[in-house]
Amino acid sequence: MPAGTPGRARAAAIPSGHAMDGGVMDAARMILPDLTDFPNDVHSGCIFHAARQRSIPVERITAPRIRGGVPEPWLRLIIGGRRYFYSQAILISDPDPADSRKAHHVNRGFARSSADKHAFKRLLSELGVPVPAGECFAASDIAGAEAMFTSLGRPACVKPRRAGQGRQVYPWLRDLAAFREAFRAAGQAYPELVVEEHVEGDQVRFFYVRPLVVGVRLDRPANVVGDGSHSIAELAAAKTEARRKKPPGFSPILMDREADRYLAQQGLARDSRPAARARVFLRGTSNPVTGGEGVDCRPFLHPSYGLLVEEFCGRLPELHLSAIDMMLSDPAAPAAPGNHWVLEVNSDPGLTSFYFPWEGEPQDVGGALIERLMVERW
Repeated sequence: MPAGTPGRARAAAIPSGHAMDGGVMDAARMILPDLTDFPNDVHSGCIFHAARQRSIPVERITAPRIRGGVPEPWLRLIIGGRRYFYSQAILISDPDPADSRKAHHVNRGFARSSADKHAFKRLLSELGVPVPAGECFAASDIAGAEAMFTSLGRPACVKPRRAGQGRQVYPWLRDLAAFREAFRAAGQAYPELVVEEHVEGDQVRFFYVRPLVVGVRLDRPANVVGDGSHSIAELAAAKTEARRKKPPGFSPILMDREADRYLAQQGLARDSRPAARARVFLRGTSNPVTGGEGVDCRPFLHPSYGLLVEEFCGRLPELHLSAIDMMLSDPAAPAAPGNHWVLEVNSDPGLTSFYFPWEGEPQDVGGALIERLMVERW
């Protein structure tokens, strides 16, 4: 079952730099981004601020994502004589303003291939990168999926082959009835599903700007900490209110059917009253939109994991910008066979949770990205 690790108190200024060095980034300092003017795209607010801090020309425009499409808000940046466009964590390079056909995602074809979770994990496995064992099934193939679940002989996870932000992801499925319900629920929304072994530990996100990891964050699933008197439902409501008030505003904790399932597997329910200081997890996914919380894990994360990420990302020549999610049995222990797995690689990584962690100090990943583009064209 996932377990979080406390981080340090947040500082008012951001350590900035390109590379992680013993858990500490370079000494240059900057203020936190003001996201007031970016209520619908906080990631663009972070990039806008990082560009302005470095005197990079940046302006807000509207343009269609595809030819003939509806105009949408974008940032246009001029870095090293090349135009870049940024919106909703997507970074587009425009090497020839006279020919829009040459514009491309900074990860080129890799951006499409990484969206297929099953195919990409197969690629990583071929590179010798540890990933959870799994197979892909049509949503209609419940019999085949159930046969695989039975053959695993241990808890499984069901997720869409192509989706993001933890949508329809069901981890820690321990019995056939729970597995069947999760597979059918996910299959109602997506045509293809991945069934894979459930791996336990702490999920850590590595923010990669070629060729280095420039930020790390432990993603803790939605949880409450008991006080010996209030129920889980009451604790969740109070924490949701605290999340709403904490800048820049955190999504509420979802108390839904998945939360009930996760509590039941721990012998708990919404009206249970956990002991003082007992942490109770409400789901297995750690996405911010479902109540997850980011923790600056630089003080305790072993450096071997960052080096591992840099090594295998370096063997993917089209990969310039990404977030790599890994499950670590113990983040403080060095990487070794059987204690870490790559869960996903995201070609459009969000920034905001690095600047505004739930616990610990902010990390200027947007600044690291801008500075890299100042010395290398993508």
